[in-house]
Amino acid sequence: MSILRLCVLSCGVALLLTPAAGETQARDEYDCLIEARQSIDVRSPVEGIIESVLVQRGDLVRKDNLVATLSSGPERAALELALSRARMVG
Repeated sequence: MSILRLCVLSCGVALLLTPAAGETQARDEYDCLIEARQSIDVRSPVEGIIESVLVQRGDLVRKDNLVATLSSGPERAALELALSRARMVG
């Protein structure tokens, strides 16, 4: 078999084995959920209402990373009241 015929034959086999563009895209899209190897409870030293969550599912979180913020309305009001009482002269 000549080298030219061998090249043409191998190109034809490669084209037959290569999936169409739509098939490749469909095969690369997966609709599943991978379970975590490890999970932990994240707690706050105070009780409160979560104002915002700063991480997304799947993000890598390390020690001392800020994960969420708590609503601080009542604490701010208490602070302002304490400051105003401290400023009072009487």
